[in-house]
Amino acid sequence: MKSTIFIVTGSSGEYSDRCDWNICAFSTKDLAEKCIEKIKLLVAFNDNFYETFVQGFDKEHFERYSLERVPNPPRPEPSSEYRRLEKLLYDKEATPEDREAFKKVMKDHQDNMSLWSKACDLVLAENNKLYWKMEENRKRAITENYNPPPDLQEVVPYCGKTYERTSHRDIRYDIDELELVG
Repeated sequence: MKSTIFIVTGSSGEYSDRCDWNICAFSTKDLAEKCIEKIKLLVAFNDNFYETFVQGFDKEHFERYSLERVPNPPRPEPSSEYRRLEKLLYDKEATPEDREAFKKVMKDHQDNMSLWSKACDLVLAENNKLYWKMEENRKRAITENYNPPPDLQEVVPYCGKTYERTSHRDIRYDIDELELVG
């Protein structure tokens, strides 16, 4: 017994960066052609959704994050005494007392830098929490607002929610015929 199936394939890129994959299979060529048409309509819907909703939401999302994020504390500058003693050491004019004094002011500066570094780590942790909270809100808003027309719902599993990757415009869809024997 011999039967034929029609496989809808997608391909993108050229030559060495070419990517081909099977999307779905149908028992008739007509069904495969209808599937390709619906996928193309879904890609157009996704492009429109990306341009009208996602880009606007992302812009607002980024602006809000920029306003709400906590800036790093100012970096501690070496004291004038540190700079004076450092210059004496560099010019090889430092006395043994100057060397001892420099060790103390250098230790103080290193302690200040260590505290500053820890404060920056705390700020980073807070900003990361804020970012991931906003990212969760973004994903939720997109999920709640992504609603393809009912006649395109059936092809969502085949090309996914491609609004994040607008490169799907460049995909070529083909139908490969495969004969099954058995």
